[in-house]
Amino acid sequence: YRGGEEKAIDQIAAQYENENPGVHVELLSIPFDAYSSKLGAAIPRAHGPDLFIDAHERLGLYLRDGLVAPVGDALPDSDVAQFDQASLDAITVDRIRYAVPLSNKCLALYVNDALVKSDPESFEEISGLRASLPDDSYPLAYQAPNSFFHAPFLHAFGGRMLDDAGHFAFTGSDAAKSVDFVHQLVASRVVPTEPDGALVTRLFASGHAATAISGPWMQSEIGDGVRYHVIPLPKIEAAASLPGHGEMRPLLTVEGVMLSPSGATRADVRAFAQYLGGKESALVRATVGEQVVARSDVWSEPAIANKPNLK
Repeated sequence: YRGGEEKAIDQIAAQYENENPGVHVELLSIPFDAYSSKLGAAIPRAHGPDLFIDAHERLGLYLRDGLVAPVGDALPDSDVAQFDQASLDAITVDRIRYAVPLSNKCLALYVNDALVKSDPESFEEISGLRASLPDDSYPLAYQAPNSFFHAPFLHAFGGRMLDDAGHFAFTGSDAAKSVDFVHQLVASRVVPTEPDGALVTRLFASGHAATAISGPWMQSEIGDGVRYHVIPLPKIEAAASLPGHGEMRPLLTVEGVMLSPSGATRADVRAFAQYLGGKESALVRATVGEQVVARSDVWSEPAIANKPNLK
């Protein structure tokens, strides 16, 4: 977590300590690339955390390696109705819940209000902005080489990352067409060459990108230097006649708080995990951290209702 997300988790931990005298929550930030390997080295040797926040797609790996345990009463049946079903499905394996859902993250289109006069109804309209922009600016900024960011393009052309049996399926003409489409975007300078997340944020925040594809995490990093709004990803007209019908459907990541086997045995650890996923915490994570929180009972709160980009 960086920016607003980091501030939110700091605030929640401090509030929990204030409400529970004698309890200390120690927060440790680990770089994303080293995260799972750090957990794998530490938890089996009893040097690991009591709980950790991670994305649901790593749950299978953590179960295989014995790094995660059922959350038990950290997510009691009485709380289940307050979470949206997609987030619950993501953290459930064989009818056992292995995390308390915190937030749902997928990709959307950030639109610079000063550079884009009307919301693009197709991806081709974004490409068409190239002629009206300076050489040091781009119609679109996103992490083109990253498979998570490529998935909406792949789906638009009818391709898939995995088949119904969970096997690798990024093959065939539909997948090739999606790669060719993105290659042309780079060649025609619609998108920058090999951008990372920091460059995408910097280009959009400085007004050098008319649009950007990113998730809700970027909202807390942009700052106040650019006026923008967020809309769903548009269609790709060039792929409208193909199996994906041109629909840019992003993947969904569900972030949750997971318990290590040793942490799961402690009532105070489970209580904090439940607090992290609770309504009060969700309000902080939505308003300070700009997270699309997994609790459905929070979305009617005025503090979130006034945040159209989150919706």
